[in-house]
Amino acid sequence: MQTRAENAEQENAVLRRDLELANKKNEDLAAKLEASEKELAEYKQAEDDREKKRKKVEDDKKAAHDTGVARWKDAAASGASLNEQSQAFLGNRPPRRSVEEKSTAWLAEYRKKK
Repeated sequence: MQTRAENAEQENAVLRRDLELANKKNEDLAAKLEASEKELAEYKQAEDDREKKRKKVEDDKKAAHDTGVARWKDAAASGASLNEQSQAFLGNRPPRRSVEEKSTAWLAEYRKKK
């Protein structure tokens, strides 16, 4: 009788230890899962932010193009020269420099460095 009771106590002790280890492992896994879910949420937010930024840039480019086309059509309708029409399309941007202007600027910059 004594050995049966001792065996049962030992078995209960082993089962309690196993239960404690399993609970500890479950807590560790729950913590890992929580950290993983948080990281995933951060990745999703970053991806959403990048997508919104890309969409905004794309929309801004389209709006600028549409505005330029409208200005170009107005200039063409008013009988402006091709140069004036292209300047109307470009808007407030400075006119493109000629090759001569670019080379002069480059030479001036190069001479400063020497």
